[in-house]
Amino acid sequence: MTGLARKSSHSNSSGTRPRSRRTHSLNQLFAETFIFVDIDGSLQNKAQFLASVSDRSEHIDSIRSESMLRHVHGDTVIVTGVYHEKGTLKGEAYYHHGRFTDTRIKDGSAWLCAASQSTLIQKERSTKLLVQSHIP
Repeated sequence: MTGLARKSSHSNSSGTRPRSRRTHSLNQLFAETFIFVDIDGSLQNKAQFLASVSDRSEHIDSIRSESMLRHVHGDTVIVTGVYHEKGTLKGEAYYHHGRFTDTRIKDGSAWLCAASQSTLIQKERSTKLLVQSHIP
């Protein structure tokens, strides 16, 4: 989960409101046709995504977005950026550094997230080894 999706779930998961109220609040931010593409290529629709927010096996300790760019096309906005996320999943610590793309659409007076996609950024060392292995 990235961009608006991850930030929204993190800010709503750390409060004192009951999870059902947090999920209801998140529900208002996403289009009914919302689709999420996670770092492993898996897809989630809106109902699946909202259910995953309530999953207690993942705990996000911190998330930070940077280098965000907004591209407006009428009633559609494409937001790209970089994120850093630390947390635990099923008791195992993780750190993700990736890029995200969010698509937001105007619905009446509200801007709703229609799609969110995330890709991990490989560590520089891994990228160098990959490039070197393809040099004749």
